[in-house]
Amino acid sequence: MTKGNIFDYLTWRGDINFFERKPNPIDGLIFSALAYLNFSASDFALKEAYDRLNMVKEEEQYRGLDIVKDNHFLLVKKCAKSPRYQNVIIINYIENTDIENQCQFSATSFLLPGDIIFIAYRGTDSSLIGWKEDLNMAFTSGTPAQLMATEYAKKIAEKYPSYHLYLCGHSKGGNLAVWAAVHLPEKIKQRIIKVYNNDGPGFINDLTESQEY
Repeated sequence: MTKGNIFDYLTWRGDINFFERKPNPIDGLIFSALAYLNFSASDFALKEAYDRLNMVKEEEQYRGLDIVKDNHFLLVKKCAKSPRYQNVIIINYIENTDIENQCQFSATSFLLPGDIIFIAYRGTDSSLIGWKEDLNMAFTSGTPAQLMATEYAKKIAEKYPSYHLYLCGHSKGGNLAVWAAVHLPEKIKQRIIKVYNNDGPGFINDLTESQEY
């Protein structure tokens, strides 16, 4: 059995564009990983991202993200050189940390050829608020980040009404992707192709036993 990781995928299949092969779960994992980067600006192609990130001071680029530093910077570098990813457009990067409301939220969306949008939610960063919110999710339904995840996806869907939607995230980001998909208006739900929850924590029963779920 062949084993590999997302870097191997970019090496072996990075030359196949999204017209030739539609998005798959590995693409969903890559966009989930890219959501950990502090892009600080939007509306530019991934091939520009590496150069832009190199111009940002290291302490700002990896603010709260020390645990993903090396691998994620290598990932965006490989994506910038990959025909599959280099022309994907980064849009609507957002980061919000609210100590009073115990909320750590960040999301980035990616425009793909063929009228496709990946909405990617960041997982927990290294801040105390981020970890505190994780604990709250164990017994609370509708944390501030979960509510923001739904509102963020709704705004993206309304801004691009003709696009097909993929929602994804890693860890807490995976939980947010599912939460948002469950709570979006029905008209928007019909445009969702896939939801990729990469190792996200679960939900309390009021969600998993609901008709929407």
